[in-house]
Amino acid sequence: MMEQELFIKYKDNPTRELRNEIVEKHLYMVDILIRKYLGKGVEYDDLYQVGALALVSAVERFDPEKDMSSALLQHQLFWEKSKNISGTSNGV
Repeated sequence: MMEQELFIKYKDNPTRELRNEIVEKHLYMVDILIRKYLGKGVEYDDLYQVGALALVSAVERFDPEKDMSSALLQHQLFWEKSKNISGTSNGV
C-alpha cells in the first residue's frame, strides 16, 4: 500500500495495527535523527526509545489532508523528539 493511501486509511479508521504499520515503515528516520545526539551522555537505546515514541505521536497527529509530504512527518517527528530529548538529557 502506498504511503498516502496508508495515512488516509489510518485517518478514516485509526486502528493500532495501521498505526504500527506506518510507524514500522518510518523507524529508519528515528535512527537517522538520533545520530546527532550520540556521544552526548545518552545511550543509543534510550534515544531510540524516545524517538520511536515521538514517531508514534507524530503519526497519530499527522493529517494527510493538510499535507501528504514525508517532509512534514519528518518535521513533526524531529520537533517532538527534540522536545522529549531535551527534557530527558539535560539539554543534549
